[in-house]
Amino acid sequence: MLNIGFRMEQMILFATQEGLGTCWVGGMFAEERITSFLGLRKGERVIALTPIGYPDTSFYGRFVHDAIELAAVNFGRRKPLRQMAFGSSWESPLETEDGELLEALECARLAPSWVNAQPWRFLVTQREVIAVVDASGRYRSVRQGRHYYRLDMGIAMAHFYLATREMGWSGKWRVTGFDPAMVAMEHAIPEGYEVLGIYKR
Repeated sequence: MLNIGFRMEQMILFATQEGLGTCWVGGMFAEERITSFLGLRKGERVIALTPIGYPDTSFYGRFVHDAIELAAVNFGRRKPLRQMAFGSSWESPLETEDGELLEALECARLAPSWVNAQPWRFLVTQREVIAVVDASGRYRSVRQGRHYYRLDMGIAMAHFYLATREMGWSGKWRVTGFDPAMVAMEHAIPEGYEVLGIYKR
């Protein structure tokens, strides 16, 4: 789920760059019908999809867009950075004057979330950025065994990664090779949250 979010968001951003309209759709479709339509083999599943095409810029198109945003969780608004980026310990304030780091975190803050819940959090140490996600399911983010909060985290991690790459950083996200429980304990991350990645600066 993490990798789907990370990779698919990059495809969506490329389509956007080309002037095409997209929209994340996850869990709100009849999976059996789509599986049959696509001719998928047994054991293959549709996790997420996006329509793709030219946006309707007419009055009706703008009206529908605004109505969908109005119905979204929090009316489509984004949480402030102080609620999702912390220092090296959980909920210790982020104190940095690194403008590039703040810009990369801002790009992650503005990333889309399939239910507009923004379950991601970032802990910033001197050398690392730790990606943490709310895994409590309170945003109805687990459906039929699919953990959409991980997909959301992948989307935010993609935005952070692409921003740092544009700045010339050479870092990458690691999603294996560390003990998530140990990282959570070291940084006082509360129960109900999952450590999903570490970016080495």
